Amino acid sequence: ENDAEKLLKQSREEEKYIFKILLLGAGESGKSTVVKQIKIIYDVNEPTYEKQKYKQALQRNVIEAMQTLLSAAKQLNIPLANPDLEEASEKIIALDSDSRVTLEQAPMIDQLWKDIGIQKVYARRDEYWNMDGTPYYLNEVFRIADNSFAPNEEDMIMARIRTTGIVISEVVENPYQFQ
Repeated sequence: ENDAEKLLKQSREEEKYIFKILLLGAGESGKSTVVKQIKIIYDVNEPTYEKQKYKQALQRNVIEAMQTLLSAAKQLNIPLANPDLEEASEKIIALDSDSRVTLEQAPMIDQLWKDIGIQKVYARRDEYWNMDGTPYYLNEVFRIADNSFAPNEEDMIMARIRTTGIVISEVVENPYQFQ
């Protein structure tokens, strides 16, 4: 055997323990959620910057969830039960697409979420697009808005981060490696 053959043989031996898995599916079908769950099961520690990404996503998800409900309320012609919340509604709708919930906004969002009009809008959620995690985000608004908020496992699974392109994650279960 020459050196090239030895290298090829060694490479084939190493590769037999590496499994590459490709997840395909329509947008929002849960591909990334499955990967997040596998990482939790196999205790793959997320780097600090990943946890920060989840924190920012959840803080954005809160705003987006409420903006969706307020927009749907207008489309469905369902008024707020408490007219005093109209100003809060306008403030939340006016936030731009990369806004993240703050402690100042949390009480407004909480009151809007508890409003009977918004609950009627949510009850008709099959008539418009909304995130599956809407109740989670809005019920946890104060915790998520807090400056010291650190996402737990459930938060990371519930975080809605739009995935584009190819994302490679590795899980090692010796001697196997899954990519």
